[in-house]
Amino acid sequence: MSPPDGLPDTGRTDPRLWPERRTIGEATSLGREILDLLRLTGGRTEGVRRLANQLGRARSTVSDEVHRLVGAGWITSTRGPRGSVLALAP
Repeated sequence: MSPPDGLPDTGRTDPRLWPERRTIGEATSLGREILDLLRLTGGRTEGVRRLANQLGRARSTVSDEVHRLVGAGWITSTRGPRGSVLALAP
């Protein structure tokens, strides 16, 4: 059994173990801005500070929202040579 459309395939066969993705309606306006910017940049960007500068927002505010989006399953965050690499979740 595979997960529903839009959810990543984690190799887990039990639906109770599939990650939950919140609806986009639950995202804040800043969350939508981050997702839109990621879509425009090919699905990934590097550095929360750079992202904050591009959006014209405070780094701490953007960082908090990035953590919310990661927790909701909308984006992934990994370490890169020049900061966090943020990417749209598969």
